[in-house]
Amino acid sequence: MSCRGKFIYPFIVDCLELRHDKKYGRFTITNRDLKAGDILAIEEPFFKFLKVDPEDREYPETNFYNYCVNCLLDNYLDLTPCPECNQTMFCSEKCREDAFNLFHKYECNILNVLPETGNFQMAIRNFFVSLSICNGSITELKELMRKSDERNPTIFDFNLSDKKCMNNSKNYLMSMISLAHQTTVTVKEFGYIFQHHAHLRKLWETEKEFIMKYIERMMQIEILNFHGIKGRSLDAKDPYRRCVGDGSFAFCSLLNHSCCPNVMRIVVDGKMVVIVERPIKAGEQLFDCYIGDSFYFKAKNYRRKELVDYNFLCECLACENEFPDILSGLLDIKDMQTLQMVQKWYRELQDPRKELTIENAKQLALKYSTILNQNYKEDNYPCKEIVLLQLCIVKCFLTAARSYVTFP
Repeated sequence: MSCRGKFIYPFIVDCLELRHDKKYGRFTITNRDLKAGDILAIEEPFFKFLKVDPEDREYPETNFYNYCVNCLLDNYLDLTPCPECNQTMFCSEKCREDAFNLFHKYECNILNVLPETGNFQMAIRNFFVSLSICNGSITELKELMRKSDERNPTIFDFNLSDKKCMNNSKNYLMSMISLAHQTTVTVKEFGYIFQHHAHLRKLWETEKEFIMKYIERMMQIEILNFHGIKGRSLDAKDPYRRCVGDGSFAFCSLLNHSCCPNVMRIVVDGKMVVIVERPIKAGEQLFDCYIGDSFYFKAKNYRRKELVDYNFLCECLACENEFPDILSGLLDIKDMQTLQMVQKWYRELQDPRKELTIENAKQLALKYSTILNQNYKEDNYPCKEIVLLQLCIVKCFLTAARSYVTFP
């Protein structure tokens, strides 16, 4: 079953198709051969949330002062607060206006109590955004949720080429709602939160059951379908980008998991970029890796522990064939000369004394991808030289995606 053809998706390449079967459910394939280094998608998050956690070093309190709450991009020298609450920062007048129309009109006078909702704060924000997309009408949101449950749509079901189309936001929203899984979520009583806003208080009095159900749906989506968004660092020598928040990506959420993925995801200026990690033949499925490390560095039993929350038993090639990790010394070597060359490159990339600039990283990413494409053979995978090449490519793309603040 294919869902590709007359519809237009401006942020993904035109060779991708949606398929469905009993084993994988919904999944994405390519209808032409792809090479390592090919860019398949540049997707903006539909829902996004700036995270600040005083007890978590990953999301420091300074995020609040360094990143726009609407677009999550930094503007260190010129962030301006909301004139009403003085607690929310924006990078421009447009972002302030957009945020107010989407969610801040509901949050502005309840910011002091929202943190009390804990992990549900993002799900509540998603409810506010959804309500705004439906013109503040619970009736419209109910109808949208009904259509989503009835049709189970994805972004492949809509024409998204016209950015000015008024229905685009609702179509995206239906695609997001359909991602919900049967994950157990206990929704707290949020009535006291809604009492601080006249419109929300009225909605809660008449539609409490639906609102709680909707927030539960948003929480289900958040648990399994949100990806981290990282921002640039003030320190040009800092090898890590700062964690900014989380975002939902309608296309990326359609990629199934494998412990030996053939695509990688990196965040560039708040957008998710999907890049081919090793050659993919026409007709093959695209596979992402849901956990921090693939089989390269983690044994099967550790990977399965990390996948427990996703409610499936991984049957990928790495799990079924017990692929050894890179540190075990058990990976096959098919070409010793190539291996020695790649090992040298890998050591250089890992050497903290050698600075890898963004321009160098771009050039090396192209070079390593070309060599991988020339040496890759499906029946020899995984071999040590190809796996190391993949790691070199990932390192280069991550470095190339990093940007820094520069001062005159």
